[in-house]
Amino acid sequence: GAVKSGAYTLPGFRHDWAAMNLSLFAGSQFFKDYSEELTRHGLAFVPVDQPFASAFPDGRWLGIGMDAAANRARIAAESESTHRPGMR
Repeated sequence: GAVKSGAYTLPGFRHDWAAMNLSLFAGSQFFKDYSEELTRHGLAFVPVDQPFASAFPDGRWLGIGMDAAANRARIAAESESTHRPGMR
């Protein structure tokens, strides 16, 4: 992945670009060896409680976080709102 953020989808939404495995990078030996230099050059991680989300053109969104019950509830609500039964 890459370590870069920008407005790539909808206005007002910032996303990481090709940074699928930042948690692996943050725990890597490379980061341990070079973290001081990288942070000196501006690297910073922003903690989030819902690391994965989809934004829809009509303003709806679906965020996925660390709470499995909340994830199931959000997916079920989205399923019902878009008439896609069976996702519980």
